[in-house]
Amino acid sequence: MPSVSVLPDGSLGVAFYDRRNGPWELDVYAARVSFDGGFHASTNVRITQGTSPVGDILFLKPGHSSCFYPGRFFGDYIGTAAEGNGDLCIVWADTQAHVYPRTDIWFARVRLPLLNARR
Repeated sequence: MPSVSVLPDGSLGVAFYDRRNGPWELDVYAARVSFDGGFHASTNVRITQGTSPVGDILFLKPGHSSCFYPGRFFGDYIGTAAEGNGDLCIVWADTQAHVYPRTDIWFARVRLPLLNARR
């Protein structure tokens, strides 16, 4: 469930949830991408400051549909907006405050790395 915004230079700012740091850890990453002359992407930037363990997500009794097994509901809410100076504003929900079963709303404004050199 990524969120995409068009940056002033025509590239795209993309923010997304990722579990690369472990199957039970959620983080938010962002990157700049372009399809001009082929696919080009910047280095991914980790946006979250702390870990967001899946175990901190509200547990639902068996029989409920959920995003994570077993019975963890996470709304995967994430949004982006581009600023005129090239920054990407990101808002998302996660549990990095570690207060079960609370999910908090977070905000970050980031300057994404430039795209890798075109080949």
